[in-house]
Amino acid sequence: GTRKQGTDLLIASVTQLAILLAGYSIFSALTLALTQFCTDSYRDQTAARRMGLLLLLALSVLQIAHFAWLNLDLAWITGLPYRITLFVVAPAFYLFARPLLHPEARSGIHPGQWPHLLPVSIAPLLPEPVALPAAFLIGAAYLVWLARSLYALRATRAAFHRELALLGSVFAIALGVAALGLLQAQLPDKLFYSLYTCAIGAAFL
Repeated sequence: GTRKQGTDLLIASVTQLAILLAGYSIFSALTLALTQFCTDSYRDQTAARRMGLLLLLALSVLQIAHFAWLNLDLAWITGLPYRITLFVVAPAFYLFARPLLHPEARSGIHPGQWPHLLPVSIAPLLPEPVALPAAFLIGAAYLVWLARSLYALRATRAAFHRELALLGSVFAIALGVAALGLLQAQLPDKLFYSLYTCAIGAAFL
């Protein structure tokens, strides 16, 4: 009765918000690619720039797939390209952030960084119910690395507390989505993908 109507209304509202945030994410990715990631901003950090652009592309692909599912009922989220893209996000984020936080580190993709390609290579082998939470947990592990790196540089970063607070927020989002991924089958209709879309939009914001 009334309780079910309230639940349905809440789910519909979350879905509409997710559709709006999917569009916002794609627009934000394009804006960042044309401004923040212009060549002049990364004159001596070519590898970081390329990984940053790859990260924006991967997040945009995810949001396009979410929009197609939530608004058009196109099940792109069940395809192999979607699963592979899920596992691209965390390594791309790492390879983007590392040379910026540690300029002395060797730039570009070299043998020492090949293990970071492992998540992408195993993505085709994982069934969909396992792939989602696995991708999110891997992402959370990379965020722990970034938090440790920021903490080690706290004396040299004027905005350390703000950066750590923002990172903590993204970490909480990643863990929350990972937990939801494990419970996906118990969630009604398309609620998981609506919440995941909102989480990516919140991360962009």
